[in-house]
Amino acid sequence: MKRPSEPWKPPAWLEPAFIYIAFSVAVVAASALVLWVLITFVVPFNVYSRETDKIILSNGQTLLVKYPNLVLAGDTPAYITLILYGESNVAEPATFTVEIPLGLTVVEPVNQAQGKTVTLTATNLSSATEPVQMKIGVVNSRSVDGLLLFIRRPMIIESSFMPEKQNIEIGIEKIPWMSARGIVNNTINEKSTLILLVTGFLSGAGTLVLQNIKTHRDRTREDQQKKEERFYKLLQEDFEGAINVFLRNRRDAQSQDDTNFNMYKALVEQSNWYHKLSVNVLENLKKKETVEAERIAKILIELCDIFGLKDEDRFSLQSLYEICNLALVSDRQNKALLVEDANSLLTAYKHWQALSSIVTDLIQDFSSSPGNLILLHNVLQKDEVGRTLLESSNLQHVIGEWRLEPFSESDRKVLKIVREEIAHSLHWRPLWASGERRLSEKVQRWLSRHWYE
Repeated sequence: MKRPSEPWKPPAWLEPAFIYIAFSVAVVAASALVLWVLITFVVPFNVYSRETDKIILSNGQTLLVKYPNLVLAGDTPAYITLILYGESNVAEPATFTVEIPLGLTVVEPVNQAQGKTVTLTATNLSSATEPVQMKIGVVNSRSVDGLLLFIRRPMIIESSFMPEKQNIEIGIEKIPWMSARGIVNNTINEKSTLILLVTGFLSGAGTLVLQNIKTHRDRTREDQQKKEERFYKLLQEDFEGAINVFLRNRRDAQSQDDTNFNMYKALVEQSNWYHKLSVNVLENLKKKETVEAERIAKILIELCDIFGLKDEDRFSLQSLYEICNLALVSDRQNKALLVEDANSLLTAYKHWQALSSIVTDLIQDFSSSPGNLILLHNVLQKDEVGRTLLESSNLQHVIGEWRLEPFSESDRKVLKIVREEIAHSLHWRPLWASGERRLSEKVQRWLSRHWYE
């Protein structure tokens, strides 16, 4: 079975070269379009004939001069016409001397061809009904150079019957625009070599541009797939490292629509990040690696801002972070707790069963300060789970170390209430008898001193 032929792929070095060629051809085509507009619309507009104001002569006649606004290069002559209206009041016909500007060549009258000045004499004295016309035929001598479309030069008319010389500006097409006009006019033919060449270049360059765009898109897609595979592998091998890469990419991304950020976000969202990182926080807290636990908890909160969590999960996560901060306190006896701290201890105890021993240890340590114990008691005793937490914290030995003498009477009453609610009640019964054994006064004093009864 014959294998289908694969499409030809140009080498890598060839694609940029043809793209530059395509760009150059596009520039040339745009320039040609501008040139075509100029030559097709601007040039004909400037070729239209113009007329001077009527000039009153001393012989009673009126002179009107018609002349081309622009003389194009070519073999067809442009005509300058002097028209006399009215009948002359002198016996001799009017005579005019016309000085032709540089860039124009006289071809009519034939007897004055190639001259720089032309002398025209009216054939008769004219009449009121039939004006006299005198013509000068000129062609562009193709001698004016420059970048502009044309240049205006003065044509001077004088006569003994005119009060003063008359200057008339005539436009003369320049050589470069004459050549450009010839090129544009020639390209109208569909078999023109220039049209075929430009069309071929545009077609080839356009094909290569499309191929380059497709190749670039394929390479981008391939690079994106490689990034996705690398990040997925990093999630399996170093989960926290991958999360750090994701967060760094989020900070560096210019917008939330960044392709890499969205790709990483989708993979992280599928990785069960909340469970994995929260377990790491709990394990570090158990190992008393509090700094590491606090760092991971901060990452958890940042991820929570990205993905969004339920209010309950967000609240429990915040309590986990606060537990890490409380665990970082070294001088817990002199640290004054806030109501928010007590609520965080209660929330963590409710939502994170693995933290129960850590929470009770923290309560014991902070309760070394009577003010902290009173605050904890006021907050926790309002909740059934909080009361259980207080009872589970085994605060008897902490309270037993206090000296009540420095406290005021009101503080003693509060502490007595706290002690009565927190202290455990022990009843001693012998295993060998059904009746209750009466303890000696010495034992009762010892038990009372240690808040047992």
